[in-house]
Amino acid sequence: VGIQAMKTAPFAATAAGLACLCLPVLAQDPPPVAMRLADLRRDLIEHATVVVKPGQRIEDGAILLENGWITAVGKAGEVKAPPGTTVHDAKGRTLYPGLIDAGLVVDSDAAARSLGDDASSHWNRKVTPQLRVADLPVVPSGTRKELRDMGFAMAAVHPNTGIFRGASAVLLLAEEDRKAEAIVPDAGQTIAFAHVGDFGGEDSKYPGALMGAIALVRQTLLDAQWQKACVIAWQAAPQGKDPPQASAALAALKPAVDGSQVVVFDVPNEQELLRASRVAREFNLRSRMLGSGMEFRRLAEVKATGSPVVVPLEFPKVPEVADPRADDGVSLRELATWALAPRNLKQLLDAGVDASVGTHRLKNRGDFPARARRVMREGLSEDELLGCLTVRPAAQLGLGAIVGTLEPGRMANLLVTDGPLFDEKTHVLATWVAGTPSEVFRPVQFAFSGSFALKAEGVELTGSIDPQAKTINLERQPPAPPATPVVPSPDGKVEALPAAKLPDPLKFAAERVNFDLDKVAFTLKGDAFGLPGLLRCTAVVVGDEVRGTAETGEGRSIAFTLVRATPPAEAKPAEPAKPEPARTEDPLAFVPRTVPLGEYGFDQPPQRQDVLVRNATVWTCGPQGRLAGADLLVVD
Repeated sequence: VGIQAMKTAPFAATAAGLACLCLPVLAQDPPPVAMRLADLRRDLIEHATVVVKPGQRIEDGAILLENGWITAVGKAGEVKAPPGTTVHDAKGRTLYPGLIDAGLVVDSDAAARSLGDDASSHWNRKVTPQLRVADLPVVPSGTRKELRDMGFAMAAVHPNTGIFRGASAVLLLAEEDRKAEAIVPDAGQTIAFAHVGDFGGEDSKYPGALMGAIALVRQTLLDAQWQKACVIAWQAAPQGKDPPQASAALAALKPAVDGSQVVVFDVPNEQELLRASRVAREFNLRSRMLGSGMEFRRLAEVKATGSPVVVPLEFPKVPEVADPRADDGVSLRELATWALAPRNLKQLLDAGVDASVGTHRLKNRGDFPARARRVMREGLSEDELLGCLTVRPAAQLGLGAIVGTLEPGRMANLLVTDGPLFDEKTHVLATWVAGTPSEVFRPVQFAFSGSFALKAEGVELTGSIDPQAKTINLERQPPAPPATPVVPSPDGKVEALPAAKLPDPLKFAAERVNFDLDKVAFTLKGDAFGLPGLLRCTAVVVGDEVRGTAETGEGRSIAFTLVRATPPAEAKPAEPAKPEPARTEDPLAFVPRTVPLGEYGFDQPPQRQDVLVRNATVWTCGPQGRLAGADLLVVD
């Protein structure tokens, strides 16, 4: 798949294998009541450039896959194929570790609503931590294919409904539904400070503001801690005591408050990231942030949280400044955010933040490759971006020893390309998920293209053929007009009448064009050959020309030949690409990096100072009551 040739190494049959081959085939027999023999798969991909991990590659390398796992990596010829191995010649191809989408968000609304009706559910319908993505219907095949086509083999999938949204899961993006399984069914409890777009009846409209959402999160975590303490106390001395009241919601939060489960905060801006971090610190939670792409606006504070961040590649739209009246409504903060947002990932990495990349917040998931190229234009290297899509998310998900690189012992998640992964002209040819390939793009290998002349009995046409675009266009020049007569003028001079205008050529476009290696099939209107009806054409490349047959509806066959209009020029060795000159000046240096970003920010963050207020009346709201003529000292 996506590789030029394949062959099978000799198969050494085992006794068990021979016994199976000798069994009679009875179509009506029921399946045996026994363990099914394992379907062992072995593939050797050789003569490829193998990118083992960011910063490490093997030219003319080989990789051996056995039953969904990588068992050997090295130079071609040094990695040997065991008997029964399918060998793929991948000359000219590049192998990368399968990408990991650390931020795939799915619709969980229906499941959250159904859990809200359960007797042991939380009193607030937005609190459904007992929901599990692993129990939801499998991620739609269309979504999985869209991600595989971009090189993703695995995704951390998060629910999208409510405040306590439920447990995320890490799923394989396999082509078959039965193989798109959760390899980590509980990959973190997802929390968001949601307070807009509420669902449910009157009893579920709280909270209606951010302050209420944070209060509900804190109270629910306190309730979970209390529930845990009650269960421990009752289990230690249950005699004569009623057991704690069952609560599926609070019980589901026990791993999070224990610290054994990561809490994933879905934060739509940098301010909510900082608020989420304070909640995590208050309750000693292990946190990871589904970021907003705006983290650069409070970079130092984001770094200080120590939380890993999954960065989206959705950028602000271009501000409307063409109209002077609209320009007045665009703030400096909006302009600076638009200009600096594509640098967010680079700034986080340079600051030492543990950052990975996800497809969340993208309005169109298919824009991901273009957004990836955009962040690279802003200074991010290919290895840095590749790391954010492989080794970094693998480590964040606790799977660093299983996925993220092409090393022995790792799952056989990889992708095959025909060039550098993030290059605009590169195609992802195939994505392998747990050792099973899914074809993404099959390059046409039809060795004839450009302008040609078609010659058949009594027919001459010109045209062009483009195998990659799958188009064949033909032209036939109609008969020339009669010769212009020459007549004498009244004064005896000989004059020629104005020449008749040449008619436009007749154009024909082939339909149902299908290229298959050195063969092509298509249909063409019979008018192209001066015949009625439709012609069914097949042809094959023979040397430097194409020979084919056009068949009419009555069964008549017409042989034709395509000959290049001009001989192809000898291919000149490609000149090495000149490296782009390094930037000597930052084109965005003029953008003010104030704290906070915008019109009223400071060039440098204000420094904390101790403050002493003297000779004031202080209402303590405590046992001391009101103090007259008192001093108040505020430290740090």
